Amino acid sequence: MRLASYMERSGAHPENVMMPVDLAIMMAQTKDEGDEYHIIDTEAEPATLDEVIRSIEKIGPDLIVIKAKAPTIPLIHKLYALCTIPMIGIGQAFNSESEKLLSIRSPLLCIILGEPEITYFELFSAIKQNQSIEKIKGITYLKDNKIVVTEKRKLLGNLDLLPTPLYRPFLTNKYFSYYPTPFFLKKKIAFMMISRGCPFECIYCSPTLRNSQGKLLRHYSVGRVIREMSELERQGITIVHMRDDCFTADNRWTTEFCEELVKQGSKIKWMIQTHANCVDRDLLSLMKKANCITIGFGVESGSNAVLKRIQKYNDIDHEIDVFDWCKKIGIKTLGFFLIGSPEETMEDVLKTKELMKRICPDLIQVAFFTLYAGSKAYETYLTKEQKQNAMTSHHYNNIQVNISNMTNVDLHRMQLNLYLSYILKPRVFLRLAFEVLVGLSINPAITFRLVLSGTKFLWTRPLRLKK
Repeated sequence: MRLASYMERSGAHPENVMMPVDLAIMMAQTKDEGDEYHIIDTEAEPATLDEVIRSIEKIGPDLIVIKAKAPTIPLIHKLYALCTIPMIGIGQAFNSESEKLLSIRSPLLCIILGEPEITYFELFSAIKQNQSIEKIKGITYLKDNKIVVTEKRKLLGNLDLLPTPLYRPFLTNKYFSYYPTPFFLKKKIAFMMISRGCPFECIYCSPTLRNSQGKLLRHYSVGRVIREMSELERQGITIVHMRDDCFTADNRWTTEFCEELVKQGSKIKWMIQTHANCVDRDLLSLMKKANCITIGFGVESGSNAVLKRIQKYNDIDHEIDVFDWCKKIGIKTLGFFLIGSPEETMEDVLKTKELMKRICPDLIQVAFFTLYAGSKAYETYLTKEQKQNAMTSHHYNNIQVNISNMTNVDLHRMQLNLYLSYILKPRVFLRLAFEVLVGLSINPAITFRLVLSGTKFLWTRPLRLKK
């Protein structure tokens, strides 16, 4: 079960609904054991907590694996009062607040710390055979009203040891990506994650929230990745969205991957996100040749002072070149922008606005600097009391702790201003209008959902600011 971080929130910012790769791997690990599995995913199928409870009662499971982020912690506590079925917790909420979520009244058997897949397989086997879990590495649980933390599990070095994720239940239009794509491309999207680890030091990055699972960079083998992509293509998938936090962190691996795709004559399209410093024109050209159609870049800010403060060492001049190269080569771009960073001023945000105009991505996302548990910023800037308040923050929707030199109202207004100034630029508006018209005929479900949720978000944001 996955709880959406924006669950029971009206007018939430549009978000991609991506396959939970870790849960899909965990399902694959146990599919041959003769047990049935059911998916309750409130990102893919929005639901209230009461509706989730009714689904659980209808299914009647023996065990629930629940994945959640910190903003859902209040809902998790409510879930405890309504559901007594044994649970295993994974993800950022459970990793950041393990002591509070492991309470006497909690139905949690344990929490998996860090990478969940190998630990879960051992837990599943032990539970099924009625064995003790005390010697399983990488978990925390409650024993005699005391918190027990077992020996830390090392990161998995060889990712090829993991089974192929159980893709089939997730190959539906409930899982999608809003990344911009070529106009007339039919979207049937699958999600993969072919590496773990990110070598960068951005202070807002939480290892329990991101997909990286630590700094150590590890890859699946090129051959395995291409075999999985080919199998997905045979199942009708037209686009693979790579969920890696920084896909091109290892240019040598990326080059080998692209060259092999070209050699095999692969036709399947793919999309990634990465750091602008980790690409050059030659690599982008090779990626285009290998059918990469879209890249998301963490631009964050147009202010060098802000970038330095958040340890996001973008070379802005190189970044401008990268967006120009992508336009000329024919790769769509998505720009991720961040406002509300430590000590950030309105002048800094205006520099970001100018950079946004200069690089003009095919689509943008504007988030708030959020102090997630596990990040360097969370430990550096927050008092104990503030840490509790920060738990319900959300990087698109909800500012609980603000460490910029602007007010919360200023930040919400600037988020809206950046979106509107981008959308209402005549050239961009006409292009987006054309994309919507084409999308409604070729990819109606995804396009309608984006337009509806985007319009609702932009329409209700000014109303919230007046309150």
